[in-house]
Amino acid sequence: MINIFLNVVILCAKSQWVTIYTLTPRGECSPYSINYLFFFLPPHSMLKISVGYNSGVKITPDIPWLGSGDQSVVSSAFNTYPWDCLFHTYYTLLNHHSSSLTIVVSILIQGSISILKCPQDCIYCQGPDAKCILYFLKFATFWFTTIETEGWIVDNNIEMKTSSFYTIKLAGGQDNLLANQTLDRIFQNIPPHFQIQIQFKLWTFSQYNVSYVFSFDDNQYQIEQKLSTSQKVGIQNIEIQMDHSSSQLKLKLQSISNNEHSWGLNTFDFYIAKCIIYCEKCFGPSIQECTLCIKGWMYFKDNCLPIPLILVSLIIKAKPTLQNQNQNVPFHISIDEGKKYIQDVGLNNVEIDQNFGNITFTIQANCFSKEKIEGSFKSCYQCFTQSQYTQIHYCNQNINFITYFVTFSIEIDSQLQFIINLQDNFCEAYQVIQAYDQVIEFLIFKITKSNS
Repeated sequence: MINIFLNVVILCAKSQWVTIYTLTPRGECSPYSINYLFFFLPPHSMLKISVGYNSGVKITPDIPWLGSGDQSVVSSAFNTYPWDCLFHTYYTLLNHHSSSLTIVVSILIQGSISILKCPQDCIYCQGPDAKCILYFLKFATFWFTTIETEGWIVDNNIEMKTSSFYTIKLAGGQDNLLANQTLDRIFQNIPPHFQIQIQFKLWTFSQYNVSYVFSFDDNQYQIEQKLSTSQKVGIQNIEIQMDHSSSQLKLKLQSISNNEHSWGLNTFDFYIAKCIIYCEKCFGPSIQECTLCIKGWMYFKDNCLPIPLILVSLIIKAKPTLQNQNQNVPFHISIDEGKKYIQDVGLNNVEIDQNFGNITFTIQANCFSKEKIEGSFKSCYQCFTQSQYTQIHYCNQNINFITYFVTFSIEIDSQLQFIINLQDNFCEAYQVIQAYDQVIEFLIFKITKSNS
């Protein structure tokens, strides 16, 4: 007699041990009385099983298999007991991250299954304190309540089929994935990351031992599912973590045993350890471990920042006294795109909401006889504190105004903020950039007046 119990567990609480299932007497002392217990689990870091028996029992749940880097560990955390119909006790505590749990067991008298839940709103945690790994992001999930086949290919050209083992849905499964067949999938457009973690359940239907090779790009892992004539269904929880930074992942799963068997998968989770925001390539989660910022951004003072304005055009015109121009005001500045006009002495905060691709400042400076006017303008990505391009003009009695038409390119679409400082003998403009709770000011131009 075979029974199927499907449980969906939804819990909301702080990190703590939570009992998800209480085991009660079921069935009779017989190797033919089998119960399949299947659970969907919230994010957690550890699993605890405590049971007592007064009859023969067989426990074969997802035997954990862990792959990390070049090393792998196969751990059989559960035992097979003889059919002696005597009382037994069993207790185990193990690391467990899978989103589901499957247990095959015969008659039970009492016991419980508990998990150590991750903190609220945490999608991945580790260890006995359920520490939340904030930089882990779930990139893809397959085969929980439904089985999607799109993109999964058998033997390079056959669309994957699905099956059900009683009420449990499987990708592949009996008579669909056979000896020496491969299952492939290419994941694309993966966000910037430095590690990946793949978790899924591997089901094997056979009375012989079956070996598998799992390939993730150029990394290979080999495992063996041990079965016998008395245990014809094997379930293993596969968890593989490795360094990875490409935006594409080629996944290949293959049975490499020649004996007769079928195999399948379910509850597939694909996690990535993401780079910090605005970072394109990294080797860890912090900004100090970022090696390349996203397009339109640059690395500066341990931050990825939008590239500041860069000079693309400068036109200078010298004119006599302009009509209706107040010569008592040393500088007049206007921003064409934002229709901003600045002539007040002191600090002026200016915001431009729209992005026009370029932005043009028109700067008029009073120019009296025997004065020298020097203008410097930011013209390179790496000119952080000083401008690079400089122009000097000497005034005479026929010239009363110098007008600068300064055009800068805008690298990214975002609101622009400026601090414009007007004084009697100079004017300067800083672009204000905010990132990672920091505010950084870049000098984009400065015009000074002095005696020649």
